[in-house]
Amino acid sequence: MGFSTLDLLICSTCGVQYDVSAGLNSCKICDDPRQYVPPTGQSWTSLRSLHSSMENYRNVFSTDPDNPNLITIHTTPKLAIGQRAFLCLGDSTSGNVLWDCITYLDEDTVKRVNSLGGIQAIVISHPHYFSTSIQWAEVFNCDLFVSAEDEQWLGNRGDGHRLKIWKGERLPLLCSHSSSENRPTSDLMVIKTGGHFPGSSVLWWKSAKKLLIADTILIVPSGLYHVDRLPGTSSFTFMWSYPNYIPLSPDEIHGIWNAIKDLEFEDTHGAFLGQEIRGNSKRNILESAKIVVRASGHRQHPLLNEV
Repeated sequence: MGFSTLDLLICSTCGVQYDVSAGLNSCKICDDPRQYVPPTGQSWTSLRSLHSSMENYRNVFSTDPDNPNLITIHTTPKLAIGQRAFLCLGDSTSGNVLWDCITYLDEDTVKRVNSLGGIQAIVISHPHYFSTSIQWAEVFNCDLFVSAEDEQWLGNRGDGHRLKIWKGERLPLLCSHSSSENRPTSDLMVIKTGGHFPGSSVLWWKSAKKLLIADTILIVPSGLYHVDRLPGTSSFTFMWSYPNYIPLSPDEIHGIWNAIKDLEFEDTHGAFLGQEIRGNSKRNILESAKIVVRASGHRQHPLLNEV
């Protein structure tokens, strides 16, 4: 990481990096009505400042107890929004995918990721997690995928050669060739759902039966314990703005369900530590969507007929 990139401005509130080292008055992510500027006002940091901070930031790597090929990375102490990234480990043919990204990047992180096989592609679920992703793409010499609908919120494009703007509803990642039929196959698929942002997406890991949902779909506290739960208890919610508590419309929630209803998955992994639901996630998403729609007063909505 060179001198200029270490000094690029990073919004202290959302952790998104911009392509200048001075002169910015506001963060377009935090100025968006989905986000917020704190009472203390807009402030900035940089990777250089974070490296020398008295907070002693570091990134923690954790292996999923049910799947050794799923590694989460989060920063401690909490930095900006506090989301985690997921490193999905593939084989020597397909390579590794980083789902979403975090702001903090240092030499220890680079060494640890490289020891796990590096990164062949980075995919961002929505603009709140753009973070320093272009920096990660440059350091790990890989492509960075951002949906076309969310391109307008990019703060740092680098020199442009790492950035891949993808269109359409689904994006297969790191396709390999089937030995039996010699056809391109992919075990990882990005599914565009919309809702929270126009390009909001989830990542389907087919063979692992996992859906990495970021906060395109948010796991709520009542979803974390399932023993003897009463009927009508939600596991997920669906919001246009999470910090400002602005819900999505029933039609947008239905659109999210339509985007994923043909997928087979059991587990869901959310954007923050502790947000895992293991087993029955697909059923619980539909049940939760119906609870939210009914509670909003739309008792005849077509979503309620989904099975």
